[in-house]
Amino acid sequence: MKKLLLILLCLPMIGFGQGWIKNFYDTPLDFPNVCNVVSTVDSGYAVFNYYGIIKTNALGDTIWTNQNYEGTKWGIQTYDGGYMLFGWFGLFKLDNLGSLQWSDSSIYVEPNTIDQTIDSGYVYTGTAGGNLKADEHLRVVRINSTGDTLWTCQPYPHDGNFDVEGTGKDVHQTNDGNYIVAGFKNISLSNYQNAFLSKINNAGDTL
Repeated sequence: MKKLLLILLCLPMIGFGQGWIKNFYDTPLDFPNVCNVVSTVDSGYAVFNYYGIIKTNALGDTIWTNQNYEGTKWGIQTYDGGYMLFGWFGLFKLDNLGSLQWSDSSIYVEPNTIDQTIDSGYVYTGTAGGNLKADEHLRVVRINSTGDTLWTCQPYPHDGNFDVEGTGKDVHQTNDGNYIVAGFKNISLSNYQNAFLSKINNAGDTL
């Protein structure tokens, strides 16, 4: 059996507090890599791993777990206090106790990250494409609060001349209601990659 290891160094505003380390053991954690961790509104933490989510209190003690979502790549806490898991098998919206509210398996990308938008919808990014590496390219997808697709966009035009066209690594909504996406794009006929940053408007058009 493998274990998850979470290390958080807690520094109070006055003086130096003592940090702590927590080990998480659970079946079926045969591949227990942590994707990311977020602070939650109750001052605890949500630890997202390949199989789902582990919810802890402020000291790292487990409150509940939901390990039914194999393939998770990223997770966030949503405005309603619930959670959104984004992974190889789709989107999974959970409530504040980890129960499933809705899911959508028809995602358009190999997943990387997801963020919530000001209207309680979501925007996510990753790599889209076919069976050949030359068909792969970056894509950004905007959905509403129940998972319906509003638009998709491809900041770089796909021309089929690259081994791997590119991928989106991170995306966020900006203060002006538009979107910023970061990722990389391969340089033609070489093994080098260009990092890039692209601004997209709220209709999915590159600015």
